[in-house]
Amino acid sequence: MNNLLTRLTASVEPTAEIRALFNSKNGYIFVAAFKAFTDMGRKGAEFGHFLKWLVSGGSKTVINGKSWDMLDMSHSTRDSGVVHGKLNHMVALIGQERKRKMARNPVCKLACLCGLV
Repeated sequence: MNNLLTRLTASVEPTAEIRALFNSKNGYIFVAAFKAFTDMGRKGAEFGHFLKWLVSGGSKTVINGKSWDMLDMSHSTRDSGVVHGKLNHMVALIGQERKRKMARNPVCKLACLCGLV
């Protein structure tokens, strides 16, 4: 766990907007999302780019009729349905961000398809 938190800290630029994500209500969601991110084969350093995308509008991306902003309105931190819903949504957003990145950049698309990123 210590190694995971160290890698997470190293991957994130601590802007006010990104620090605000790691509040007592959602901090553990982002730690779990970082683990899922790296388990997908993505480099830890890329997670900071994902968070920048999230705070600059990615949180409004609608998946299955909900956005992160909508899910974040819930103050429940112990309801397993809410927690799993937030984590599943965050993992889906990671996939959406990667697809957008690939669509914008043919070199990135090739690198992603080859498993280089």
